[in-house]
Amino acid sequence: MIGLLSPNIHLLSAHLIALPSEPPRTIRTPQRPGWHRDMYGVTADLGLEHTPRMAIKVAHYLTPITRDCGLTMSLPASHQSTAPPNIAESAVDPEGALTPDITNSDTVLFENRTWHASGINLSGRPRIAVMMQYGYRWLQPVDNPYTSLQEDPALSPVEHQLLGALDRNPDGSLAKGKGAVPLRTWSRRA
Repeated sequence: MIGLLSPNIHLLSAHLIALPSEPPRTIRTPQRPGWHRDMYGVTADLGLEHTPRMAIKVAHYLTPITRDCGLTMSLPASHQSTAPPNIAESAVDPEGALTPDITNSDTVLFENRTWHASGINLSGRPRIAVMMQYGYRWLQPVDNPYTSLQEDPALSPVEHQLLGALDRNPDGSLAKGKGAVPLRTWSRRA
């Protein structure tokens, strides 16, 4: 992650996603195929052609992985695309869309510019995933459930940074870049 963004990152969002299995019903239809890029506000403001890499999403699946469990699909090389994916009128997926070929111990990473959509779960059981999005510390977190966690004295400096530690001195004054020191120091040792 550090090599893709820098050590100046923190957790922007964390979600536990349960995708039900109810064939043939799905929220993905030709009218609403569900393909999107993350950080939609950036794309809306800057346009598809000017959206930079700002975050990496980490997807880890907690339930058994099978080809029909509805893994998050992606469109290869779409992070370079300056237009939405072309989806045929009666389809829900663009040509070339891929379901990752992973096992139960794998984790999937993709950046905010990658076009992706939830697969359709036909496994007969819910598909559960944890999705965490890490991005530059100067971005405002999408979620903010971490406030009480930041007070835990057992957390390491790196854990404090990833939960959103601010660039502050003990007296509350601004200390530019201080919040990124833990991960920057760790990455130099690793």
